[in-house]
Amino acid sequence: MKDHENSDEHRSALATLLARKNAGGRVDKSLVLQTEEEIKYWHEVLRRIVAVVKSLSACRLPFRGSHERFGSKNRGNYLMTLELLAEFDPFLDLHLKCHGNKGIGTTSYLSSKTCDEIINIMAEKVINKIVSEIKHAKYFSIFSVDF
Repeated sequence: MKDHENSDEHRSALATLLARKNAGGRVDKSLVLQTEEEIKYWHEVLRRIVAVVKSLSACRLPFRGSHERFGSKNRGNYLMTLELLAEFDPFLDLHLKCHGNKGIGTTSYLSSKTCDEIINIMAEKVINKIVSEIKHAKYFSIFSVDF
């Protein structure tokens, strides 16, 4: 065993193994790069969508329209705001052109279902923050404001 560990063949094989451990020597390098690019792409899409949802929520504006399709006259504030941003954001513009109005069964993150999920996640975070602050406070009070 000692002779084998000290042999040139073993050292060469060990050096090759160490060289292949980095991303450049991986057999699936192109697949890993493609996956990373996809993750970045969808992260950028979600970043823009979350910003729109936050803005509309902060202003207490309605999201839905009577005909929720891009380009429709009665599309609602959510889709209208995405279209407005797309006029100044080439990334979002390309995404809307490629994925807008595709319908059920295609991934776009533009649907009302995705929008509702984001709203629910944000609501849960706000509730958790309030509960956390209440748990750490010595005293607290609750009052209601009608809007």
